[in-house]
Order: sequence, then C-alpha cells, then structure tokens
Amino acid sequence: MNTLGILLEGRMERIDATEVRPPTRDEMEATRQALVDAHELGLATVLVPHLYLDDGSWRGDMKFDAPAEKEAWWRSYGEFLMQATTLARNTGASVLSVGVELKAMSKTDAAQMTALAARVRKEYDGRRTYSANWDEAENVGFWPAVDLAGVNGYYPLLPEPERGAENVARKLSHLAQTAARPVLVLEAGYRSSPLSHERPWEWP
Repeated sequence: MNTLGILLEGRMERIDATEVRPPTRDEMEATRQALVDAHELGLATVLVPHLYLDDGSWRGDMKFDAPAEKEAWWRSYGEFLMQATTLARNTGASVLSVGVELKAMSKTDAAQMTALAARVRKEYDGRRTYSANWDEAENVGFWPAVDLAGVNGYYPLLPEPERGAENVARKLSHLAQTAARPVLVLEAGYRSSPLSHERPWEWP
C-alpha cells in the first residue's frame, strides 16, 4: 500500500436542505492528524470531502431546481470544500476530491463545479479529482476542470465475475479517453457473501 484515502465529513439535515454543516473542530483536527501521520509514513494521501444526509437519503439524488435554492446550496457546499482545500494545502495532501457522487448534479451543474474547482486551484497546487459513482462517470460534465477522473468503482461484475471484470476494464479505458484524464479508482469492494458481485453497492 502506498496511498491512503481520508474522508472529511460534511452533513446535511435532509435531501432538500441547502446548508452543509461543516466538521467540528475536533473532527477537523482528527483529519488533519491523520493526513500528517500518513505523510510522515511516506504515504500519498487523497482527501475526500464526503457528504452524509441525516435523513438517510443518498447524496446522488440531490438536485435543486429553484435558482435561489441552487445558489444557496452551492454557496454552502463551496464553504465546506474550501475548508477541505485549506486542510489539503496545509498538510501536503497529494490529491483533493472536489465532490463525491453528486450524480443528479454532475452534468446539469457543471458550470458551478467548474467555477468551484477553479477556486480550489488558486489555493491548492496538488492534483484535483472528483469521486464519480460508477454509473455516473461517463456523464460528468466537468472533467476538464480537474486533473484526474475519479471513480467509486462498485461495478456489477456481469454476466459473471471474470468477464465482468474485463467489462469494467474496458469501461475505465473508455472513460480515460472520453474524459481526456487519467482514471483514479477511489473506492472498490465486494462483500464476502453469495452474489455480491451482482450488487456490490448494497450494504450490509
């Protein structure tokens, strides 16, 4: 192992909330220390600002149609991301993700994310990525704004694991070509249970 991914948690009350609650001071310090420790061990680090919703909804379903709500959410999210940016810069993180699985917005709100990625670049000179869901990556509208096309790769391995893995390899190769960016697989995993290769995103 030579790279460690570290999450920084932001929270929202529900799927239609426009406020992102930032980490507490203690949570920020714990994340900072983890990044510092990893650096001292000679590990590369990926800092991933990750949204969790208190109502149990999936962040990939979030979408704001009303202009005022859209503006408010992006302003609040931007504040959270810039906290992460400062942390990444101060700890020497190798890579910073500008978002995670914002599937319902990653095409329609490409302009907002492009602008936010540009703000990040002014403060942080490491590599930037975006953590796309496996079934979102080919539709992301702002790959030119980041340095690496990131994927959370919970791909189903169909029709069976061996041929399914070959299909995934082809998909990732195609993504690298269409995004014109190197691909970084940020998450992948399969439960040790029957047929988990068919729906690996289900847990438990």
